[in-house]
Amino acid sequence: GFQFGLGPDAIPPIVGSGMLLPGEPFYPDATATFLVIGTTIAGDSRAYPIHILNRHEIVDESFGDVHVAVGW
Repeated sequence: GFQFGLGPDAIPPIVGSGMLLPGEPFYPDATATFLVIGTTIAGDSRAYPIHILNRHEIVDESFGDVHVAVGW
């Protein structure tokens, strides 16, 4: 059978993103500019850079006891 596109499991999701906090190595400089998808759930805010999501498309994330899939 012919298959369109990349096929199943061709683009790996990010599981447990390991968010960086200000001051940690590789945290963006305060003057850096780039696009993000951001969300706040139960007072916990996260931002996911589009240039990373272009390669992964899905982030499986936990906000405390709330589990979400962030998609691009």
